Amino acid sequence: MKKFFATFMILMIFASTVVAQDGEKKSKRQKKERKVSIKKSESDGPTFKDRKITFFGHLSPVLSSYRSRDAVDNVRLGRRLNFSYGVGAEYHLSPTFSVLSGINFAAGGGKMWSFEDIAFDQDGATDFVVPVKTKMKYKTRSLQIPVLARWTSAPQGDKQNMKMYGQAGLGLNFGMRARASFFNDDADIKERRIDISEDYRNFDMNLMLGAGVIRDWNEKFDYFCGLSFSRGFVNMAKNYDAIRNRAWTIDVGIIF
Repeated sequence: MKKFFATFMILMIFASTVVAQDGEKKSKRQKKERKVSIKKSESDGPTFKDRKITFFGHLSPVLSSYRSRDAVDNVRLGRRLNFSYGVGAEYHLSPTFSVLSGINFAAGGGKMWSFEDIAFDQDGATDFVVPVKTKMKYKTRSLQIPVLARWTSAPQGDKQNMKMYGQAGLGLNFGMRARASFFNDDADIKERRIDISEDYRNFDMNLMLGAGVIRDWNEKFDYFCGLSFSRGFVNMAKNYDAIRNRAWTIDVGIIF
């Protein structure tokens, strides 16, 4: 009986030791998994979770030009490189659909070739006359209010590092400045940055189409890059028949 009792006590002590060691190992493993889970949540956690409104800013290279109804005028048209910039807000109607608006300082302009003598109004002074075969370089700046609808391939804040977007809408452009430079070697004309605001429309409406990608940066910021095209509906130059703005833009900015 004593031997049986001694053997039973030894087995109980051994069993309790094994159970204690297993419990300690399990507790350490749970703590380790919890730490990894917390760390992952901190680094890859949702961006802008549960936010209906986000904001963005951009600085975008623009390649702008004109297009005329007259095929002759289109023969010597060229493009100009400039930059647009602005800020805006995005209201999320659903996880993958939103509307955007804001204020942009939009660049425009292009290169043209005069096929006839053109007179530019100089604020009541003597008109500035441009003879035939004069190269003209327009450069404009307008205050633009875009109204766009955007679709994204995945919800914002879903821990997905990259998502695609497509957008479409209108841009309302209010002219701020219009200047032109004129070059004609035969007539010895080299005039730079002449104010032509009196001969240029101060309002335009654009169709705007674009697509690109949004990439998660951290829990407070995302950044985006895309390509967009805009086409104006309004005849901008009073000296030409139906000269309309066109532009290709590389959209680069941050969302916060």
